[in-house]
Amino acid sequence: LKGILILSSGKTVEQDTQDKINGIEIGGRNIAQNTKLHENAWWWVGSAMPTTVDIHAGDKVAISWYVNPQQVGGATIWIAPEWGDDPNREPVCSTGAFTGNRASFIWIADKNYPKGSVFNIGSDPEHLASVSELMFELNATKSTGWTPAPEDIESNISDKINAIQIGGRNLI
Repeated sequence: LKGILILSSGKTVEQDTQDKINGIEIGGRNIAQNTKLHENAWWWVGSAMPTTVDIHAGDKVAISWYVNPQQVGGATIWIAPEWGDDPNREPVCSTGAFTGNRASFIWIADKNYPKGSVFNIGSDPEHLASVSELMFELNATKSTGWTPAPEDIESNISDKINAIQIGGRNLI
């Protein structure tokens, strides 16, 4: 046989295969530290969440978190880079008046954010919420359940090793 095979969908085998490949959704590892948080977010104040890798302009980052609105009518929660030298910074994502329990976004980075860039979580002061389990997943096409950044695990292991004592004396 020679020629192009057309499927009943009207697509060539190559087109159909490429569409299926493009439709695959993947998550990634958490690239932000200190994200287990469970605290109230309010006007531009929240946990400092440094990134563990470089984020380059054009990178896709899946961002997700759990939200527990504290007022009827929901909460407006956003993630934004620290002020730094840009007082006009914009949030990378925002929920609007969110009444659900899990928010997720795909953010296309607008510029380069070097390793260690800090992002904060904030809220409309009139619509506060409790926020937990924030995830930043680099090169992901969908958000997944929360996992700590590997650097958080390494830090926790080091803290535990350094705290080993017998009879009030450090062993290490």
